[in-house]
Amino acid sequence: MDRKLVKQTVMTSVYGVTYIGARDQIKRRLKERCNIADDPQLYSAACYAAKVSGVCLCMPVKEDFVNYFTT
Repeated sequence: MDRKLVKQTVMTSVYGVTYIGARDQIKRRLKERCNIADDPQLYSAACYAAKVSGVCLCMPVKEDFVNYFTT
């Protein structure tokens, strides 16, 4: 992962980007680069990158919200 791949996700994290939004943003960046032609592989790579960038940014995910409000 490089800066250009996750920049949009990082910049929108303060506005509450969700995991799905981050995944879609990263998927678009990967598609622009044409590094991965296979759509299932592109999706998997975007999921992985969104998860890693979310962990690095400490972005909450849906399960965290559910756990927070149910405890």
